[in-house]
Amino acid sequence: MVISSFTVSSLNGKNGFAINGIAAENRSGSSVSKAGDINSDGFDDVIIAAPFADLEGKDFVGQTYVVFGGTNLASSGTFNLSSLNGTNGFKINGLDSNNGLGWSVSNAGDINNDGIDDVIIGAPYVSPNGKSGAGESYVVFGGTNIGSASSFDLSSLNGTNGFKISGIVANGLLGDSVSNAGDINNDGVDDLIIGAPNASANGNSAAGQSYVIFGGTNVGGGGNFDLSSLNGTNGFKINGIAEDDNSGDSVSSAGDINNDGINDLIIGAYRADPNFNDVAGQSYVVYGGANVGSGGILNLSSLDGINGFIINGIDFDDALGISVSNAGDINNDGIDDLIVGAWSADPLFVDEGQSYVVFGGTNVGSGGVFNPSSLNGTNGFRINGINALGYLGYSVSSAGDVNDDGIDDLIVAAFGASPNGNFNAGQSYVVFGGASVGSSGTVDLSSLNGINGYAINGTGGEFGRSVSDAGDINGDGIGDVIIGALNASPNGIPQTGQSYLVYGSATPSLDLNGTFESDNLIGTSANEVINGLGGDDTLTGNSGNDTFVISQSTSSTFISSIDYIITDFGGVGTGSNPSTGVIASFDTLQFIGGFDLTARNLELTQNGNDLKISFENVVDIKVTLQNFQLENLNSLPASAGKPAISNITFFNGFEPLVGDSFDVINAKSTQTTVFNKNTVTFLNDLNNNIKGFAHSNDVINGQGGNDKIDGLSGDDLLRGGAGNDTLVGDAGNDTLVGGAGNDTLVGGAGNERFTIRLGDGHDTITGFGGVGTGSKPSAAAIASYDTLQFSGDGLIARNLQLTQNGNNLELTFENVADTKVTLQNFQLQNLGNFPGSRTEPDYQNIIFNQTFPIDSFDVFNGNWNSNSILRRNTVTFLNDLNSNIAGFDNSNDVINGQGGNDKIDGLSGNDLLRGDGGNDTLIGGAGNDTFVGGAGNDVLTGGAGADSFVYNTNAAYNSTAIGTDAIADFTHSQNDKIVLDKTTFSAITSNAETGFTNASDFAITSLGALSSAVIVYDSVTGQLFYNPNGSAVGFGNGGVFTTLKNAPTLTASDFVVQT
Repeated sequence: MVISSFTVSSLNGKNGFAINGIAAENRSGSSVSKAGDINSDGFDDVIIAAPFADLEGKDFVGQTYVVFGGTNLASSGTFNLSSLNGTNGFKINGLDSNNGLGWSVSNAGDINNDGIDDVIIGAPYVSPNGKSGAGESYVVFGGTNIGSASSFDLSSLNGTNGFKISGIVANGLLGDSVSNAGDINNDGVDDLIIGAPNASANGNSAAGQSYVIFGGTNVGGGGNFDLSSLNGTNGFKINGIAEDDNSGDSVSSAGDINNDGINDLIIGAYRADPNFNDVAGQSYVVYGGANVGSGGILNLSSLDGINGFIINGIDFDDALGISVSNAGDINNDGIDDLIVGAWSADPLFVDEGQSYVVFGGTNVGSGGVFNPSSLNGTNGFRINGINALGYLGYSVSSAGDVNDDGIDDLIVAAFGASPNGNFNAGQSYVVFGGASVGSSGTVDLSSLNGINGYAINGTGGEFGRSVSDAGDINGDGIGDVIIGALNASPNGIPQTGQSYLVYGSATPSLDLNGTFESDNLIGTSANEVINGLGGDDTLTGNSGNDTFVISQSTSSTFISSIDYIITDFGGVGTGSNPSTGVIASFDTLQFIGGFDLTARNLELTQNGNDLKISFENVVDIKVTLQNFQLENLNSLPASAGKPAISNITFFNGFEPLVGDSFDVINAKSTQTTVFNKNTVTFLNDLNNNIKGFAHSNDVINGQGGNDKIDGLSGDDLLRGGAGNDTLVGDAGNDTLVGGAGNDTLVGGAGNERFTIRLGDGHDTITGFGGVGTGSKPSAAAIASYDTLQFSGDGLIARNLQLTQNGNNLELTFENVADTKVTLQNFQLQNLGNFPGSRTEPDYQNIIFNQTFPIDSFDVFNGNWNSNSILRRNTVTFLNDLNSNIAGFDNSNDVINGQGGNDKIDGLSGNDLLRGDGGNDTLIGGAGNDTFVGGAGNDVLTGGAGADSFVYNTNAAYNSTAIGTDAIADFTHSQNDKIVLDKTTFSAITSNAETGFTNASDFAITSLGALSSAVIVYDSVTGQLFYNPNGSAVGFGNGGVFTTLKNAPTLTASDFVVQT
């Protein structure tokens, strides 16, 4: 089955497994790699490093682990490295303190040409031969008895079992990166490459050096390889270009990228400064050949398109080359490709990171320089990170062929990503190869749908700091991948480290498949599997136990949305003892989608005779069961003599999500407690008064009726559905979703999340926990702060309005009806959003249509005054003091005055300034500014640019609420506008557009009170009147609402009518 994403916590032995480190602060998973088949048993193996491991009382010795592949490997879903015993793998211990063995690990190919794969391990902090920090690397030859004693002693290397390579430059850090190099000299034997990024080259400090060692039957024959002996026949040295470039920080085989039949290699120098862009980074492709490096030295500055080429970083601080790798033949044109990571690139936000795939070809890099900015889909493509501070590209690798389609795939990691709102959980992405991969020049990771690739969600610990192809470790003929999380803490042991083996999987065939268009699929009397694949399909199973497959991977807009009608769905029925007839005819909806399509997110809505099925936060999957009542939908466990049966199952792409089930309460039942702990429950349309279980993570869905739902303790999810509901979270980190109606939401202890959707009505929240005042929340605030999540068009920070009404804080949105929240006994100054850092998460009281707080705001403390807002391009709420404050130049600021007589100067930029209560002075400055004076008599100065002066109280006209303003510089030639909202100026009959479509709505006269027009402008005094009184004398409940200084000439085109 195809999937779009899954979380590594779902690995269970059938779809992969987790590999736990041994001791605290070992950081296993710092470096991971395929090891090839090092024990020659026909299964690929993997190698995992823990460079921070302390051994026998010595600090930072380092330890590396080889795990053997096999058919029954880690069937429980977990493998402990402490269990390595020689039959399932072995340990390799560092030799002394401060060695850092395993800083980098890799398959070394078959460097001694004995037909068995070998491995190489870097220890860059060793000080050999009196050279401090020169570094060492160790090649361990594979063999049928390798590691049979459960450990391998590096001091025993003697040329027959491997050899040692010592650095020759003090502080050069040899072994910081190690890799196989393929057969770069075309002699039929694999070679290897080792980086020493801090070595000086040609007199340039820390320019970096790399060393290529040619393989052969006698390589390392004495147990040591002397790098100073490299002479072109046994290998060669590669010199970096400029001071502090650190070339060799990442090294790899590049496959045969120029299609000459000989392997090439790639070297990263992430600190290089091409085109005067500091730390933009560079990478270097060196073409292989029979005479490559024949002089014993190759200078990267000599690359000219014939012997290789340079890849330049695009912008300063991109750090291109932090990771480099062969990408296999990802576009299936018969030529190898490569991938380069730029972890600090900023394609949209900050440090999302970027990776670049460069397609191989006979003319690739022919000019000597390749600029990734030229990638257009024909020569390669970009992969943009999708999370600020995600650091995509810190590790990149070929993934082998993980979907078994015969085309190579790749894997890229973003260890700082926060998938599904889980801060710094990390995320890795598998991108499937194909003839059209990246054809637009960019691969959008958010569009991965199981057909073009999938996302792997971490659970923390810097998941994705290292990724690699794992070969075929379980022997099923399909490629696997391995991902490291060096700071993970399995079993509660801090920073032990954890790695994850994720098995590849092919997509099975189905009985009845539709297309991506609108299909009408009709089954037979057999038990069939039916998949419409997407579109507006009508599905009929006929008799038998049919399975209808709905996969999120085929619901992406990249393919098609899903809106299915199933005409004859067979329900399990009411009660707990289904008849034999029901068992013979019930049908199953099988939802496939990893994180999103789960029982927790399931939403069931009775719409007349039909049942509508959807999922929270999933917009493109809808299923309608015709002529079907909710109470007939159920999931029952096995009982005496009867199997478990369920109308809905959830599948993560590898196997059913065991225990992810639900209960439905019969239409006429008035339960007072849900049936099962830690289960999803759907109520009925009665007015229910029901409780969950204590110490249970309950999901309770209210459906219709005015319900009272108490989750008791535990991390509960309570949804009110329709009706005026009361939801009580109690202790625990609960999520409360009121739904339609005017609901009361009670959080209790813990960090609550209150979800408010557009049109949900007027909800009241009691016990809301604020982030508090100051620049950093207290420990107590962190433990108890709550979050309001708004979802829907217009529910954004720019439109947010906060009104302190006595002890309560009211939250509304400009130009949005029927969406209001009251926080009882809550002061505005306690509301806040604190952005996170690399060491701390975000603390946010409000988020908008998002899980990552890119749309945020600042709140001034009640007794704090400042002459400037805190951040550029941000929404700011002042306090009730008389503020005198400015925004930023060249910044689109939103400043809300709240109470007090404020002076607010937006400076340049397209600002939105609201005076709110008090007699305020609002100054726009340069730019197209928007002014909302609010209550009080305000003075509004637009400045240069096309400014808008908005009059809208979200209620009928009230002179107190709107005040009497003065517009100081209304200028027709600058396209200034006066915006009148028909909610407030309800007597206006004109349509919502520029000008007045009904000419009688507007008049210019010096006798305003005698005019019958709705909006009257006195051309002598400059006063602008609202006249709902028609031709009667006076203005009724209207009156003057603003005065234009110097009485400029106005026409109907100076107004905008809105609704």
